Amino acid sequence: MYLCCMSYQYETTCAECYRYTIPSCPTDAFELPTGLMAGTEASWRITDKFGNIWKGSSIIDADGFISIPVDAFEDGTFNPYAGIFKFEITMIGEEGSVICDGIDVSICGRDYACIAFDVANITQVESTPSGGGYGEE
Repeated sequence: MYLCCMSYQYETTCAECYRYTIPSCPTDAFELPTGLMAGTEASWRITDKFGNIWKGSSIIDADGFISIPVDAFEDGTFNPYAGIFKFEITMIGEEGSVICDGIDVSICGRDYACIAFDVANITQVESTPSGGGYGEE
């Protein structure tokens, strides 16, 4: 079993974790790369810097990404100040017990035991269409 560094307060990660950043404050879902085969149902586990754990399952898309629904978490969980989260793929048995812990994700030809991700600190700004001056129609 591989483990990532648990020293999240210093935002350090072990080489076994792929480092990733998700868009700021996702509203419906966010995607993480896995490199797994499209159509595969994957059980996942996300751990925050405080040791809180969330579990769920999602289908891998055609590009090898997994979509994590935000409604599975408390409001505001994924914000730019939340620190680093650890994402792992697991295999769950019929009774809900973990059969295989830490299935590797394959990104850019390299296997990783987990993904250490944070949330981008970007504020989306409305753009003004060109030619939008006063008196123009």
